[in-house]
Amino acid sequence: MRLPLFQLDAFATRLFAGNPAAVLVLPHFPPAAQMQAVAAENNLAETAFLVRSGENYRLRWFTPVQEVPLCGHATLASAAVVLERLQPGRTEVVFETASGLLTVQRSAGGYVMDFPARPLHAIAPPAALVQALGCQPREVHVNEHSYLAVLDDAQRVRALRPDLRALAALDRGGVIVTAAGDDGYDCVSRYFAPAKGIDEDPVTGSAHCALAPFWGARLGKSELHAWQASARGGEIRCRLRDGRVELEGGCVFYLEGMVDMPLPDEAAADDVPAAHAGTRQAVQTRAADDSAAPAPAAGHNGTDTGIPTLRGTYRISTDPARLDLDAVHAYLSRSYWSPGIPRELVAAAVAQSLCFGLYDPRGAQVGFARVVTDQATFAYLCDVYVLEEHRGLALGQALMQQVMADPLFGRVRRSVLVTRDAHSLYRRYGFAGLANAQGYMEINRPGLYQRGLPA
Repeated sequence: MRLPLFQLDAFATRLFAGNPAAVLVLPHFPPAAQMQAVAAENNLAETAFLVRSGENYRLRWFTPVQEVPLCGHATLASAAVVLERLQPGRTEVVFETASGLLTVQRSAGGYVMDFPARPLHAIAPPAALVQALGCQPREVHVNEHSYLAVLDDAQRVRALRPDLRALAALDRGGVIVTAAGDDGYDCVSRYFAPAKGIDEDPVTGSAHCALAPFWGARLGKSELHAWQASARGGEIRCRLRDGRVELEGGCVFYLEGMVDMPLPDEAAADDVPAAHAGTRQAVQTRAADDSAAPAPAAGHNGTDTGIPTLRGTYRISTDPARLDLDAVHAYLSRSYWSPGIPRELVAAAVAQSLCFGLYDPRGAQVGFARVVTDQATFAYLCDVYVLEEHRGLALGQALMQQVMADPLFGRVRRSVLVTRDAHSLYRRYGFAGLANAQGYMEINRPGLYQRGLPA
């Protein structure tokens, strides 16, 4: 399956700064082992996996070697993907994560994330930590996630060259090294997590969930301007709000493309979002109230396929109960090939055909294809369309791929269609001009629907 993949520089206002993260948009989560393989292939500090869940999105984060419970820069990157590419009209998105609901809003400086604070408590400097750092910190603090080592000044933070193998052997997954800031910043830090497959993270949102309350209490401030002094560098504006931390930063798109990878059915997936089941139920309920809903085509088992796009996951289904006859009639009655066709005629034609419906991420029908067939020797493909406002997402190609993948086209001897302007699309799927055009005959009655059906 082809899936949208983005790579962005988070906590940055220009390319090649901040912290790079990949964001893969999925119709549902595959097994964790497959997501881990993707993260290892990307070999970035974090790969985020994003699944639509009603108005929210489910979000998981993987380093090259493990899943983590919170990642700031990949959340920032995921928000940019949603707010700039998938749903550009939105100003806020809520992510459902292992760390609870995380809200991200547009702001003048990019995006503002609302994260839980990670309090620390002071301890005596562990000998193993001191040896791994190669210096004696002024003080050490700790929480369940990381050590925080305070050095004398910002220059010592920048110059630090720790023993990464020794850091990886510690009993915490990460080590934050920090000092009071310089050059107009309130604090300076670096973050090392070799046990998670990240020798040094360029800019770390989750680390600032600990740094912001720590330095806020030291400096008597509720707003801080922080600098992470990695080789790429990045700045974060932090605000303390009732036991939570707001982190603000920019995001720059570097790469947008598609990846080809197998995706198990939802039944075999690691997690099945309720949004998909809810969408199907809503559409089926609507169709069940339409007495004209057709029966399944004879000999057809039905298909339902997710098509991830930059606007979310569309679906293609042969379930006749999902068809919105009003939507299909509205388009066909204004098309060049069947202008003015009555709704009852559309309903009758649909009931006798194999039909493919295309549905947007909210479940509304936005495309259609119909096959007239005897299910044995002949198939006529017709009434293929995608609504104008949903074009430019390769949905026509996806619809044709689904139609031509149907077992019907592997067994019938002759398949035909008629088109005025889409020859290049259909040639991709084996259709060609008539080899024996003079042998074909027709009775063609243009304008029949405008004149009214014969009695």
